[in-house]
Amino acid sequence: MVNFKKVLGLAAPALVFAGMAFAQTPIACTVSATGAPYIRAEGTTEQLPTLDVVGTAPGTPCAVPAGPLTIQVFVTPVTNITSKVLTASTNTTEAVASIGGGAGVQGVVSGNQLTFSNVSGTGMITISNIRIDATKIPVATGIPNAVSVSVFITSGTAVVATTTAAPVAYVVNGLGTQKISGVNPIPVCVGGSASTAAFSVSLTEGFAGAFKTMAQENSAVQLGSPASNAANSGTRVKLVFANVPAGASLYVPTSVVAANGDTLTLTASETGALSPVSAATGSGVPANSGLVTIANGGGQAVYELTTTAATAAIDTYAIPVFVTGSANSITASSTAMTVAVSFAPIGSTNIPNFVVGSSTTVLTANTFTICQTNLLFSYVTNMAGYDTGLAIANTSTDPFGKGGAASQNGNCTLNFYGVGAPSAAVVTPMINGGQVLAQVLSSFAPGFQGYMIAQCNFQYGHGFAFITNGIGANGGLSQGYLANVIPSGSTRGTVGAESLGN
Repeated sequence: MVNFKKVLGLAAPALVFAGMAFAQTPIACTVSATGAPYIRAEGTTEQLPTLDVVGTAPGTPCAVPAGPLTIQVFVTPVTNITSKVLTASTNTTEAVASIGGGAGVQGVVSGNQLTFSNVSGTGMITISNIRIDATKIPVATGIPNAVSVSVFITSGTAVVATTTAAPVAYVVNGLGTQKISGVNPIPVCVGGSASTAAFSVSLTEGFAGAFKTMAQENSAVQLGSPASNAANSGTRVKLVFANVPAGASLYVPTSVVAANGDTLTLTASETGALSPVSAATGSGVPANSGLVTIANGGGQAVYELTTTAATAAIDTYAIPVFVTGSANSITASSTAMTVAVSFAPIGSTNIPNFVVGSSTTVLTANTFTICQTNLLFSYVTNMAGYDTGLAIANTSTDPFGKGGAASQNGNCTLNFYGVGAPSAAVVTPMINGGQVLAQVLSSFAPGFQGYMIAQCNFQYGHGFAFITNGIGANGGLSQGYLANVIPSGSTRGTVGAESLGN
């Protein structure tokens, strides 16, 4: 038979001591993080620095019992802790807590909280390998928002130490300004160039050190921690191209070097290990460049930071983009190509991992223009003894060198509106750059009187009409005029008797 009196007598001291334990004032300690770095607002697996729980004197350990202890870590503002889960059934992660350099205990995650159980030892409490989803923390326009950590330590049922929330990192966009330069329409009759970039994209770090090599991505990882905590790559950025017309090929450099020598290397994929892209070869291929695979008008180029001078400078990288294609092989399009720059990879299990955040800007690149000049001959006639001499000049060959026109060849389609118009449009012979086609109206539209529009498949076309009553030395009344260049999206024409820009 149980002696309840004896049991209660033994229990009383335990209750007293428990009451005393609960009555004790927890030790006030502090969370210390060396450097309190910036972390990238676009990152879902941003590494917090290694944390020490220190006492009242700087650098001294928090005076807690030898253990075993339960250490709880809370992150504010509230966001998910994304340290990799190693055991799904228990939510045990790669995050590690240890005391005095002793055996590390892995933490169990629940939202913004980590719990480390049965941690023993004497000396400094160290907590490392905490990754967080920084994308849930707003980017401030002034002073950056801080990521703070507070720690709650218990021994059995007794709270032995607490800390106030201390800032350990600050959230800033890791990707800075992006710009595009050198954009001009590409005439499809000329095609793209392997020697001159169609445009250049410049991208800048949001803060010094925002781009990291793989070793730097792992710089805050505690030695001896679970291997899964290691980054799969250095920082990667990708250029996403859209609205690329059929027939156009895009090339980008296999490496891009910043002013201080930091180097981005073109890699084959946004996930997985670095796989440097070899320079493409063949006719019409830019030197030291890789081909961008295009499907359904879109493609991407991914770069990884592979070398760094580790200076305090904010790096800027200029990436020239070459658009190639032989004459008349690219489909004309008035919809401009675009390119968007972001970190990479997006939405993967890779470390690091990112989202397309507010730092990404969609940049407008080239349009692809049909090579055409539209000429209006406002009055032509082959009636009542009159005839009209017509001259169409292809001035796409000029003496102005690099700043001049690119020589183009094409024919003209003549459309007639008036009395006696031909039943179908008339197509002229080929007019090469630097040549003039001269014909009389009676040779291709006898008996016509009205106006004519010539659609010429080259830029920089000009026209002249000469109306006369009789051709030759005995000709009578005559009049000449310049054809109007009809402005369109495919020319640089103006309104008036002559084009000022064509």
